[in-house]
Amino acid sequence: MNYEQIYVKSHSNYIFNMESINGYLEDTVKTKNKSYMEDILEKEIVNELCKKYSADDALQALIDNSNSFENLIKEIGLFEKYKNKVIFLDHEKYKADSDNIIAKAKEEGKEICLSSSLIAGYFFDVRQEKELIIGLKMMLVYMHTVIDEFILDSIKTTMLLNQNSLRSKEQITFEDIIECGSYEDIINKLIDKKLDKLGRDSYEAKINYLINGGIKLDIDEDLWKDDMILFCEIRNSLIHSKGKFSKSNIDKLKGTKYKGTFDIGYEVQLSKEIIEEKYNLINLVADSLYEAVCKKFNIHK
Repeated sequence: MNYEQIYVKSHSNYIFNMESINGYLEDTVKTKNKSYMEDILEKEIVNELCKKYSADDALQALIDNSNSFENLIKEIGLFEKYKNKVIFLDHEKYKADSDNIIAKAKEEGKEICLSSSLIAGYFFDVRQEKELIIGLKMMLVYMHTVIDEFILDSIKTTMLLNQNSLRSKEQITFEDIIECGSYEDIINKLIDKKLDKLGRDSYEAKINYLINGGIKLDIDEDLWKDDMILFCEIRNSLIHSKGKFSKSNIDKLKGTKYKGTFDIGYEVQLSKEIIEEKYNLINLVADSLYEAVCKKFNIHK
């Protein structure tokens, strides 16, 4: 298996997902990325979500159903109407098999509706303040998902290309070995266990894993550490405490330049300018990480 090319494709997926966000930020999405039907469909989905959950809870409904998007469309009564025209896809399913999915959609004459980026775009386009704020929140949460996935893909690549890094006290059971049909399967099992743990850990833990493994980012520590930790805690507050900083958020900032800047209960403020700032930060970190991994393992891009 060519792990290097899998990583290159992972970076391409990252770029695709971020460019979909950039289209909304530049207000060009309707001419560059959307068909007329996509625009109408998104409005219907958002309207039905707001009817069912209220505008305040529509964002949370999308997040809670991020792994069952088609079921959510069925729940709000739009699946039968569009099933012959649209493929409704979870982000993970699209990422895992994007080439085949695009080919299938083309063959069947259908369009693809992803669970995160397209919906966020409609929220961002509307003019009502409440919906605009929901859109900004959705966009920030989606950006976090995209960069988090790419960081985990980067970690997985370093594990696959430097299997000595898998040595640890982590044990694999006899049952696991029996289930594995080959040495490669055992390696993948160990990697999955480590990634599962890291996936639930903080951004700082993930990036420290990479740095301890010899991955050196060529940008200021203020950017890949302090600013990214703040970004992640903004996201966490939106998900877990309705955009207000908790003690947990404040504690995560103690080792950064933002120590003492925020108080418990601080309410996150979002604007298009702030989203653009975070977008640029994430791209800077992702590009530096990609270059560092490719340089260490001589991956040809």
